[in-house]
Amino acid sequence: AVLAVQSWISAHLALLSVSSCQAAHPGGLSPIAAMCTRLLFRSLLPSHVSSSAPLSASALPSSSSLRVLLVTLQSASSVSRDAADAGPRRLPPETIDGLQAAADAVAALAALATAVANEEREDDGARGDMARHQGPATSQREENEEGMKCMRQIMEIIVQGYAVGCNALQQEERRFMAPVDAERLQAFSAGLVELAKEVLPAFFHGDPWPLAPSAVSALSPSVSVSLEQIRAFAADTLVPHPSLDVKEIGLDFHYNFLFHFMSLLSQQQELQQNLQALEENFVAEQAARQAHTSQAADVSGALRTTGSFSANGDSTLDEAVGDSSASALATARRIYDAVVTETEQRRQRLSPVYLHFLDTLMAQVGAPSALAVVNEEVDLERWGRFRDEAAVNLTEATLVVGHAQILEKTKDELEAILKLASLAETGATPGAEANTAGGPKTRQAPEAPLPWQRLEVCLFVLTTVAPRAPAGDDKVIPLSLEVLPRLPYETALDFATGVGGNAQRKPTDEEREATALFLHAAAGRFILWTAGYIGTQKRLFASLIQFLTCTSLPFVTKAAQRQKVGLHCDAAVCKLRELAEEVLVEAVKALDASAAPMLAEEAAEEDVNLILNSLVSLILEENLSIDNRAALVLAAGAVLAPMPADRMRILHRQLLSSLGQNLREVLAQPDSSSTAYGNAVKLFFSAVQGLRPSYSLPLPPYSAGDLCEPLPKDSPYRHPVLDVTQELWETIEEAMKNPRRQEHLYEQSTYAIVAVILTCRAHVPRYMVLFRFLDVLAETFALYPTAYHLGALRTLEGLFGSAPEEPILAAVCDCMRRCVLATLERINVEGEHYVYRQPDLVGMTVDCVNIALLHPLLAIRFIQSPHSSDFTSQNEMTGVSQASESRNWFCTVALAVLQFAPTCHHPKVLHTFMVFFSRLAGWTDPPSQLHAFDRGGSIPWLLEAAEKTQQAVLALLVKPQPAAFSQAFPHGGKLEDAKKQGEKTYAAVVIDVIIQALTSVHSAVQSWIGNAAQALLLLLHHPVLAEQGRVALEAAVMGLHPHLLSTEQRRTFLRNALAETSVRGFCVLCQQLADDANAQYQRSKFSAGVSGGSQGGEPTLSGDATSRGGDVLSMC
Repeated sequence: AVLAVQSWISAHLALLSVSSCQAAHPGGLSPIAAMCTRLLFRSLLPSHVSSSAPLSASALPSSSSLRVLLVTLQSASSVSRDAADAGPRRLPPETIDGLQAAADAVAALAALATAVANEEREDDGARGDMARHQGPATSQREENEEGMKCMRQIMEIIVQGYAVGCNALQQEERRFMAPVDAERLQAFSAGLVELAKEVLPAFFHGDPWPLAPSAVSALSPSVSVSLEQIRAFAADTLVPHPSLDVKEIGLDFHYNFLFHFMSLLSQQQELQQNLQALEENFVAEQAARQAHTSQAADVSGALRTTGSFSANGDSTLDEAVGDSSASALATARRIYDAVVTETEQRRQRLSPVYLHFLDTLMAQVGAPSALAVVNEEVDLERWGRFRDEAAVNLTEATLVVGHAQILEKTKDELEAILKLASLAETGATPGAEANTAGGPKTRQAPEAPLPWQRLEVCLFVLTTVAPRAPAGDDKVIPLSLEVLPRLPYETALDFATGVGGNAQRKPTDEEREATALFLHAAAGRFILWTAGYIGTQKRLFASLIQFLTCTSLPFVTKAAQRQKVGLHCDAAVCKLRELAEEVLVEAVKALDASAAPMLAEEAAEEDVNLILNSLVSLILEENLSIDNRAALVLAAGAVLAPMPADRMRILHRQLLSSLGQNLREVLAQPDSSSTAYGNAVKLFFSAVQGLRPSYSLPLPPYSAGDLCEPLPKDSPYRHPVLDVTQELWETIEEAMKNPRRQEHLYEQSTYAIVAVILTCRAHVPRYMVLFRFLDVLAETFALYPTAYHLGALRTLEGLFGSAPEEPILAAVCDCMRRCVLATLERINVEGEHYVYRQPDLVGMTVDCVNIALLHPLLAIRFIQSPHSSDFTSQNEMTGVSQASESRNWFCTVALAVLQFAPTCHHPKVLHTFMVFFSRLAGWTDPPSQLHAFDRGGSIPWLLEAAEKTQQAVLALLVKPQPAAFSQAFPHGGKLEDAKKQGEKTYAAVVIDVIIQALTSVHSAVQSWIGNAAQALLLLLHHPVLAEQGRVALEAAVMGLHPHLLSTEQRRTFLRNALAETSVRGFCVLCQQLADDANAQYQRSKFSAGVSGGSQGGEPTLSGDATSRGGDVLSMC
């Protein structure tokens, strides 16, 4: 039986796969797959049985595969009805496998039937139109309907068979008063989850599925009973099961069972929107028609004959348009009313089902006991995932039962719990009076224990239902929020034990702490999901923000302090504390952000200071995690964002001063821990970038020539964020230049300052922040280079590369020069090994130049302006004379790229090299570079800068290469050719290098093939460079090693390359050149290995294609 069922699964899943591949649209079936599916279903029923006759599983022949399937499902219970009450026995593994296979087969059959039904439903309209034009096609239509009836009958039989298995498992559970083992339930229930998507909802609502909706439903009473048994099994056996995996199967069943109703509601909302649009259009047309009629009546007296004829014609046309609009509106309203009626009917049928489901679910979503958490008996992460899925089900169930009913029910239970808590809190009063009279001090116990888990469930339910409840429309959520600060968080477990004088185990401090953490997390989650409403209520906000910052989070910090002493960080209680801490911090952030506009308009300065002081106290609390402390910094920034500029400046200065003092104290202690150092850095720079004003601050009036002129101190156009950042720049610079350099420091500092500059871009030119930052950036990069330095530089290049502010352009260009020379100096010291040891730094350094080459205002500066700086002294140390025209640092970068590109085997670095060549060659044709700038018309100053850049690049490309470069890289390895090589231009060397990189057998060219093709194409076809470029291309290709290309391949490439004029075609040629070189090299290597033997089998390439040495700085 197991093998038979598994064969069914393979066939069904293969058919589904074929259908998905051949379907005309996603989720559909191809015609062949649909026909095969109908044949498959017909083969499941005996040939002598009519598909219209009711049939049960027991009536199927014993050899029927469908009967084997159902008998396997019905044998899920391991105890027969006549067996003695000895207890359930576990099924063997092979039986479990068969049960799983049977359930999977049912799921496959249900998916197939659903796919065919959906396909038929979508094609029904098209087939109907075709039938009206081409005839009835009765035989085909009858055959399809017969196939659909067969599918429905098989689904009814499967549902009845499944119901028998469900009933048997429930009887077993009741008989032994113990849950069924989870493994068996998981295997058995796999088919139910799939059936709940389409089959069971259709049967439940009496739909004729999979037939057309107009057909008459043939739901038999036996199917109705089976549906009730299946739903009872899902709600009463799966959901309450101790295993979370089984619980989630029950949740999946109910979610799928409700999905069709959610789709119907979505359709109703869409129809409502369409109907409203049609009504608005109809009203507008009526108004326009009336205005037109009035206008026609006014002119009818002047033009009685001609005018009356025209007016009559227009009125006839208007009446025709009005009739069509009214007809469309009536049709849309009729469809909408039908959908509304259908939705309400289904809601009434589903309501009792989901009321029962919610009663069961709310009894299962409670928090685990505190003792289980302390004893490590609970996987909190797994429990949290179950709660998330339960929340989704609970939220969607409100579509059926309504949020008001759930809220009222939760309110009643919450009131009972609060009454019990108040009795427990006031129960000590009589004892105090007795103690005063001289009697022993006693404490009156409440009548019943406080169910703290039910209290936590109430908060969970309120949180889950809140998104479905309109803000402020009900009284339950506001009242529940008001009582949150008064709930007995720390003493809840004490009220639940030792009741009525009974001797019970006294809870430990760890259990009390776990209970309080559960309740605080529930309260924080409730506040988080209702923060939008709380932010509009001044008194409620004040109460809850004080509760979070002065009660909940301080309790969490005390718990963290205790746990650090005696518990491991992986303990369940520690994870619970981390969960509560994260939720409470997120609640504070959401609350501050939503209430910020109200605080800016209505709150007194003392109230805002109180909020900020409480936040700063928590930010400096070391027992909170650093991520949550940084999040609280952002919460403080959210409070300041809508404040007036003067008030924002004062409060932001106070916040940064507090965190800056903390950072300075840590920096003053060289022996402080790295954790304290990293935390202080992160908090301070989080505060630097944490304030982003929520409104645009005014800019000073524009006047030519003063874009970077500093503003007076009393100017109304000063930016508060930049003011405070500039005031505290000494602290920022001290941190970035601190001897304890770490990547964490530069990650936080560069990101923060760049974020400030991005936020205040329009105001930055009038402050010194950008200039000082660029100077510190270059200085610290020379001492401790990181990718964060270069990332910040690239961002600033893109931000200011096309700016009209000359001082900023000069500062950006100078910072780039210093960073590039720092990288080149390291390459000069370590050689080519540095390229492979630090590929990110080398690649990003070249990429900084690549990005600058996109902006003509930047490119013209470093292409034309020579700089010697430290580079001159380094060259003097090498003893190599340097030509005056090559003293430009940009030429040094170009020569370094030319040196390492032919033999570079690192893909990212080689990619940046090729981008460099393509960007440089791109300026020979400025329109190819300016397409990103020239939008909406030409920009005169940009065109002028582009023309100057083109002239500078052409002047560079036609210059002869330095003598040191030709001596270091003589073509073919012959030093005597150096003089002849010295006559080659930069453009010729670039072409030679690109050809060598393309034919390198160790590099993958796919990523940069477009850049190489673009560079070669521009260098070969520009009028100034064409003649020398073609000679250089021929020399480069013909001078390649014989093992790389045959003579015919070289000539073919040259012939096609000189004739090709499109980048796409040149990409194909370059790729073919690389492939041919690699293939020829492999053939030569194989031939040498076979015939060479002792003479050395592997071919050796010349000095051009193997290793290349040389001093980068010495070349110039």
